[in-house]
Amino acid sequence: MSVFRIPDGIIDDIHSLMANYWWGQKGTERRSHWKKWEKLCRPKEDGGMGFRDLKIFNKAMLTKQLWNIHVRPTSLVARLLKAKYHPRTGGA
Repeated sequence: MSVFRIPDGIIDDIHSLMANYWWGQKGTERRSHWKKWEKLCRPKEDGGMGFRDLKIFNKAMLTKQLWNIHVRPTSLVARLLKAKYHPRTGGA
């Protein structure tokens, strides 16, 4: 999650798997939902279960990588990305 943007469809599938674990069904009998997914993603202190919203978490992890590249332009990752995508530009 910290390297690639995960497509929304895959994240929706993961959320669906998590929801089925909590609210799944037995045969043809469906179980009732406890709360909305958004409420379950709230922190426990706010009445939620502390689940992570994977779309937001993925975005945060990618932003962290971008920040690290910006702050440490001489890091290996920053140098590799610069060499691959901007080989003719100057600077670190």
